[in-house]
Amino acid sequence: GPPTPRPADIEIGPALEAFWAMAGVGPGARGIELSLEMSRRVPSRLRTDWAMTRQVLTNLVSNALRHDAGGGVRLVVDAAAVDGAGRGLRFEVIDHGGGLPEDEAAVLHRPFEEATARHTLEGGAGLGLAISRYLVHSMSGRIGYENTGTGARVWFEIPVAAASATVTVAPARSPHPPAGGRCLLVDDDRIGAIISAHQLER
Repeated sequence: GPPTPRPADIEIGPALEAFWAMAGVGPGARGIELSLEMSRRVPSRLRTDWAMTRQVLTNLVSNALRHDAGGGVRLVVDAAAVDGAGRGLRFEVIDHGGGLPEDEAAVLHRPFEEATARHTLEGGAGLGLAISRYLVHSMSGRIGYENTGTGARVWFEIPVAAASATVTVAPARSPHPPAGGRCLLVDDDRIGAIISAHQLER
C-alpha cells in the first residue's frame, strides 16, 4: 500500500533554506542560478510530513536542473486551500528549458505501478515524477504541470495542519555530502524498494 505520512511540527522557513542550500551543491546545479521565493502568507510553523515533502521537492528540482537551459531554477512556495481545507501549501518548481517532454509528463496521470514498470525499463526517465505523484497522493495532495513557453512549471499542493506549542526545526545537512559508499537495500515491498532506491541514488 501507499506510505503513511508521519506529520510533525516544523519551522518551514529554515527547513526550506536548508533544502535549497543542499540543492545548490550537486553536480547538476553547477552554473545554474537557483532562487527561492516564499510568500508571507505561509505560516512560519506548521505540521506536515517534511521528509516526504522534501523527497518530492528533491525529485522535481533534480528534474528541473536536468531540463534547464541556463535561465535558472526557481522554487515558489505559497499558502493554498487544498480540497476546501483551511490550510495547505503550494510548491512550484520552475525551469527555463524546452518544457517537460510528453513522455515524462504522462506519468503524472498513470497509476504508479504502470509508470514505474515502464520507466524503469526505459532507463529511469520520468521515474522521479512517478514517485513524486505517488508521495503527493499519499499526503492527500495533488500534482500537475504546465509548459509555459519558456520552460516548465511543475507544482504540487498538500494539506498541512497548525503546529502545536512546541516545534521541531529540521536539522541542516552538510553542504558537502559524504563520499560514495556501498549500501544493501532489503525491502519485501516492490514499490517501497523502488522509492528507497531512488532516494539513495539522490
